[in-house]
Amino acid sequence: MHRKYHVVVGTTSSAFLAQRQKTALVTKYIPRSPLVHLAAFLGLGWMNAVDAAGTVYVSAYYGPGVGTYDAATGVAIDSSFVSVQNYPRSVALSGNQLFVADFVNSSTGQGSVGVYDATTGTPINNELLPSLYRPSGLAVSGNDLFVSFAYSNTVGKYNANTGDVLNASFLTDTPGGRPFFLAVSGNNLYVSGNSGNISKYDAMTGATINFSFISGLGSALGMAVSGNTLYVASSSTGTVGSYDATTGTPINATLITGLSYPAGLALAGNDLYVANSNNGVLYGSVGVYDAMTGAAINSSLITGLNAPWGIAVSPVPEPSCGMICLVALSLYCFTRQRQNVSETPSNGFGLAQSISQLKAPLLGD
Repeated sequence: MHRKYHVVVGTTSSAFLAQRQKTALVTKYIPRSPLVHLAAFLGLGWMNAVDAAGTVYVSAYYGPGVGTYDAATGVAIDSSFVSVQNYPRSVALSGNQLFVADFVNSSTGQGSVGVYDATTGTPINNELLPSLYRPSGLAVSGNDLFVSFAYSNTVGKYNANTGDVLNASFLTDTPGGRPFFLAVSGNNLYVSGNSGNISKYDAMTGATINFSFISGLGSALGMAVSGNTLYVASSSTGTVGSYDATTGTPINATLITGLSYPAGLALAGNDLYVANSNNGVLYGSVGVYDAMTGAAINSSLITGLNAPWGIAVSPVPEPSCGMICLVALSLYCFTRQRQNVSETPSNGFGLAQSISQLKAPLLGD
C-alpha cells in the first residue's frame, strides 16, 4: 500500500506553528527574512547587494571628468572615475562599456570619443574615435554608435566595437541650432536642437521620419526614452516634459519645473535623473524625480558638480537563473536545518523520532 506523507517546507503558518506547539516539538520561533538567514549561513556577501542601488555616471564639463555616484544616496563612489583632461560632454552606457564624448582638446582643437570599463574606469580604447570636431551627443544601439557634432549640425554612425566609420554624415538635416543630444529606442533615433526642436529619424537608414517631431521647446537638450514615453529637457525654461514617443504629442510638457538649465537625462526604472548644469556656473547638481508624476524624490541628490552635462545610470544586475536556483535550494536546506535544530523532543527519544513525526502518515492510511 502506498503511504502519503505531509511535507512542510519553510512555512511560517500560524496554524502550523500552533499544531507543532501542541506536540511540544517547537520551543521557539522568531520569524525573520530567509535571505538574511541564508546570507549569514552561507557567507554570501553578494546578498547585501539585493537592495543596493545602481550607479550614476556624470560628466562634469569643466572637470575633473566623469564621476560615479550611488544612485540612491548620491554619495560619491569615485568623482574622478574617468579622468578626461578636456571637456567631456555626453556619456552613454552599453552593457559594461561606458562611452565618453570629449568635446575639444584645447591644445589641438579636436575632440574624441573613448570607451571605458563601466566597472573599473579602465580605458578600453580612449581614442575609439579620434580627431573629431566637437563631438557632443552619444547614443548606442547594439553595435551602432551614434555621435552628434554640435558645430557642423551632423550626426555620424560608427561601429561601437571597432570605431570603424559606417557613415560619417549619417544625418545632415538635423534640427535648427546645435544638436547636442541624442536618444535611440528600437529603430527610432531622436535628435535635439538648441533651437527648441526634436527630430525623429530611422536609426537604420537615416531617413527622416518627422523633422518637426516636437517643436517650440526652447533650447531642447537631454532626452530619455521609456516604453512609448520620450522625456525632453528644455534648458531655457528650466523644465522637463514628457511626450508620446510615437506621435510627439505632449503628455505633460511641464512634468518637472523649477530646474537650473537642465541638460542630460537618464532613466532607471521609474526614476528620472536630471543633470542641472546651472548654465555652466559653479555649482551644478543632479536630482532624481518620479518619472510618472514628476514629483521630486531628491532634487539635490548630487551637489557641488562642475557643470554636469551628460548622465547615465547603471541598474543593479539581476541574479542569473542558475544563481536563483542555487539560492532556493540552499534556502530549503537551511530552513530544514533550522527546524531540526530548534525542535526539542518532548519524550526524550531524540531527533530521529522528531523527524519521524514530521512524516506522520495521513489519518486513514
